[in-house]
Amino acid sequence: MRRIDAKAFNEIIAEDFPELVFQTVITRKAPVGRLSLYGFKENKELNKALELYIHFYKELIERVKNR
Repeated sequence: MRRIDAKAFNEIIAEDFPELVFQTVITRKAPVGRLSLYGFKENKELNKALELYIHFYKELIERVKNR
């Protein structure tokens, strides 16, 4: 979310489609970009970066259940 253009884009989408926007915002993390170099196993840096995806997944499951 450091990039101003990404933040502005998120705000525009939230204004136009408030019922469709997720609370979880996935930001770019360097460890995800280095995945091909270090892999998944015992990669503490990657596990921390993936926390946002876990939150998104849980939010998605809740929305599907409530439909």
